[in-house]
Amino acid sequence: MGQSLGSNTQTSTNDYASVLKVKVPGQIKTILVHLVEKNVNAVVYRIRGSVDDETYETLPNVDGIALAKNGSAFETCDDPWVYFDVQIKSAVAGAHGSVKVLVSGGG
Repeated sequence: MGQSLGSNTQTSTNDYASVLKVKVPGQIKTILVHLVEKNVNAVVYRIRGSVDDETYETLPNVDGIALAKNGSAFETCDDPWVYFDVQIKSAVAGAHGSVKVLVSGGG
């Protein structure tokens, strides 16, 4: 059974900015990140992981992924990161989108 770790909606900017940062409980083994663009403008996203909430690494294959206007996407990760940070930026400078991010985990 999955467990919600958090959700947030945010408007993008021209540079990457965090939409949602979560700490993963020890019993969670797999993280699912669901992104939904709210029919405004396309964005680009990346997901970063950390073990200490200070030094973050961008996850392989989840860096600079396009999310179309009114589109949705999901990513999963079973690496043992303690923190995940989902970030977005506008796909086109000045044309900001709005994205809802939901993170859940399972074991």
